[in-house]
Amino acid sequence: MVVKKLEHYNIRTTRYDDTVAFYRQILGMKIGRPPGVSEDSPPTWLFDESGQAVVHLILVDPKDPEGSYSKVTRFRGEPTEQSPVSFKGSGSIDAAENFTCAAETK
Repeated sequence: MVVKKLEHYNIRTTRYDDTVAFYRQILGMKIGRPPGVSEDSPPTWLFDESGQAVVHLILVDPKDPEGSYSKVTRFRGEPTEQSPVSFKGSGSIDAAENFTCAAETK
């Protein structure tokens, strides 16, 4: 498989403001809300200059990380060891079938 583009990846963070500041100030990305999300919710998608949402933030309460993970689990399902990264590619993935990426789930 040939990777053509990084579509998006998810970041779980207890440091929302610092994370947003890094992506906005250092990488020049813009922040916004996913489609259909209430204006009362903090914006959690970061967009590249083409308008593609390439970073999805998952907010974790630093005072109750386990509670935060429980909410995410109810919404997204149980965490797995598969990396939460999405690529756009072409060609065969036969060579990569046995490749696993252990992602930290907490």
